[in-house]
Amino acid sequence: MTEPTDDTLRDWLLGKLAPAEAGPLEQRLIEDEDFAARLRAVENDLLDDLAQGALAGDERARAAAYFAATPKDRARLRIARALAAVGAEAHAANAPRGRGHAGTDASRPHAMRPRRRWAGAALALASVAAVALIGVRLYPSLVSGPAAFTITLTDGQQRGAASIEIAVPQGAQALRVQAEVDGDAGAHYLLAIDDTFAASGLPERKSGAYRFVETMVPAAALAPGAHRVRAVAESGAPSESSWTLTTRNE
Repeated sequence: MTEPTDDTLRDWLLGKLAPAEAGPLEQRLIEDEDFAARLRAVENDLLDDLAQGALAGDERARAAAYFAATPKDRARLRIARALAAVGAEAHAANAPRGRGHAGTDASRPHAMRPRRRWAGAALALASVAAVALIGVRLYPSLVSGPAAFTITLTDGQQRGAASIEIAVPQGAQALRVQAEVDGDAGAHYLLAIDDTFAASGLPERKSGAYRFVETMVPAAALAPGAHRVRAVAESGAPSESSWTLTTRNE
């Protein structure tokens, strides 16, 4: 399979790809965590562009619909827009007065945009704001249907409390499970679901103060019913987090 460009991934997020083009990407998203991380980076850039008012016409409408899909996404967009406004004010305050000169940002409006720096901060703030919630996210192709469904499990939802109830969209092929961890920094983890699924060697990831691991899980591993999810440290000091989930089809 030819490696898709960032523009192709962006078109996929915006629902511009035909089913024949989107299908292989959806399958790869299920199987390839590095590809999933790359898709998230493209999504972050799309959020950046929308928040800064860099989109127009059909692309702006599609992006606005994409980031209006869930309360979590709407919160991300609000935070991104607030940070974009702060960044614009800071840039205006620090800009030299008078006319712009050749070689300055005034003469190169699209050059050297500080995209990831504030976009990462926006996602960090969004994660902190949603730390007590189950995150539910669809990566939709407006043509071919959903590709992945994300379940975010936090420390406050650990096993021992009431079972967490999750409605999984009918026909979902895969679920992305994201679990908060508290082991040693840099540790790797095993994420297991009942006795039917396990993924080992998962590296710790960070978003602000939120430390987590994630992996793609076949939807069959979380079929309707009760399930136990565990995140166990494979290196460093012993650490285990666990949750009880009850899933149903939406």
